[in-house]
This record gives sequence, structure tokens and C-alpha cells, in this order.
Amino acid sequence: MNQEKFSKLTNIFGLDLRSLAVFRIGLALVVMADLFSRFRGVSAHYTDQGVLPREALHSNLFASFIALQPESNSLLHPWYWSLNLLNGGLWFQTFLFIIAFILCLCLLVGYRTRLAVIAVWALNISLQNRNPALIFAGDDVL
Repeated sequence: MNQEKFSKLTNIFGLDLRSLAVFRIGLALVVMADLFSRFRGVSAHYTDQGVLPREALHSNLFASFIALQPESNSLLHPWYWSLNLLNGGLWFQTFLFIIAFILCLCLLVGYRTRLAVIAVWALNISLQNRNPALIFAGDDVL
């Protein structure tokens, strides 16, 4: 492929740093809005005093992990993980929300972008896996 054709393809399909920055900022704003909307029901949806305590979620999780297949009455696939399942207290869930919000701010301003993207993704997956009943189609996009 000669240089002229390669240059034309680069101009058509190339990514500019400004467009990546706009995407990063937009992604951070969407995740922050999602965190705000979920934080209103943090005690009702993500703590042990809420609608889905960790014991109900983990009822057959260990058995399904050993068999490497989900049980019919298990709510969580054995390979799903969640940092939010480590503790069911309101303080811990609030702490994880605050950490996720701070990481979104880092993503928004571009501070340690690669680390912030991975950490925001991990906390977002963790939050979604804490209560599978709250998943909607928009979570697949995030």
C-alpha cells in the first residue's frame, strides 16, 4: 500500500486526541449520572437491610461454583464477582459509591485515565452484580 492511500485512510478512520477526550468526558458524565440515580436507593437496594440481602443472593452460590454451573435457584452466576458483596453495611456501600464517584472525577479531568477507566469499569460491574434485579438495558451499554 503506498503512502498516499495510507494517508487517506488515516484521515478518514483516524482518531484525534480531542475526540477521545470528548468520549472520555461523556463516559464519565454518564457513569456519574448512573451513580447519582443508584445512590438514592443505596440502603434499599445494596445493603443487607434492603430487598436482596447477601445471604439470599449467596444461597447456592458456593455449590454452583463447585459444580461450575449455575444452580436453577441461584441468582448469581458462579463467575460473577462483586466488591459490593464483601460487606452489607450502609457505610461500606456508601464508601464504594464515593470511591466510584472520585474515580469518575479522575476520568472526567483526565487524571491517570487508563487506571481510572479500569477502576470505574470494575466498580460498575461490581455494582451491577450486587443486585441483578436492578439491571436494565442501559447497563449493557455501560
